[in-house]
Amino acid sequence: MKIWFLAILIILIGSSKIDAQNCASITNISSSTSICAGSNTTFSVVASSPDNSTLSYSWYKNGAVIANEISSTYTITNAQLADASSYYVKVSNAC
Repeated sequence: MKIWFLAILIILIGSSKIDAQNCASITNISSSTSICAGSNTTFSVVASSPDNSTLSYSWYKNGAVIANEISSTYTITNAQLADASSYYVKVSNAC
């Protein structure tokens, strides 16, 4: 049985004042995938900040935050049908 995953990546900025020259940008993303039940899959994002400020990451499943997932990668181990969802990550810096 194949399980489908959709990965969508979103950039958020760190303040209400937008300064496009200093905001984080995504340079590489993982794409949607399908795997067999019981397999593992990893979503990843590579982002940069022009001012070298620390980036923060928050991963979401179907619009709900995934607790304690704050790195640039998110791994699903032993995937099951309940894991088939839309996933995205919010990346922000202190711009």
